[in-house]
Amino acid sequence: LVPCKLRLGVLPTQDLLQAYDLQIFADIVRAIREGNVHLFTEKMEESAADFIKMGTYIIMMKLKFTVMRSLTRSVHREVGRQKGEQAAHKLDLAPFEHVFSWQDGCDADETACVISTLITQGAVKGYLSHEHRKIVFAKDAPFPPPSKWKM
Repeated sequence: LVPCKLRLGVLPTQDLLQAYDLQIFADIVRAIREGNVHLFTEKMEESAADFIKMGTYIIMMKLKFTVMRSLTRSVHREVGRQKGEQAAHKLDLAPFEHVFSWQDGCDADETACVISTLITQGAVKGYLSHEHRKIVFAKDAPFPPPSKWKM
């Protein structure tokens, strides 16, 4: 049930995970909250056999895009804070490329592909301008909740 709830964006508390001996999910939940792709990948590799035994490996791997969305949201928030709220909806791709390279080893094309996939899934509202090397976010709710995504 926890993997399904995670896919819908409902993150359990540490207390709940401890109470029901579900510590296998603790670092995965932390990675989703922080947008830490490196931690997510590391913990998925460590726990792959357990997730396969539980029959939840595929749904857990699909959470990588949730982590990527959290990372995108964090970069958007930080760059928007630096540039001011007026310019926060139209941002260069460079900061995203830098952070995705640092977190997941993505090059510029892979970063654009990940962001395009997030947009297609409905995890990010906006569009990419390849000609200008910009990402344009929707002014209202650029990061809809996971329950609204196309799955």
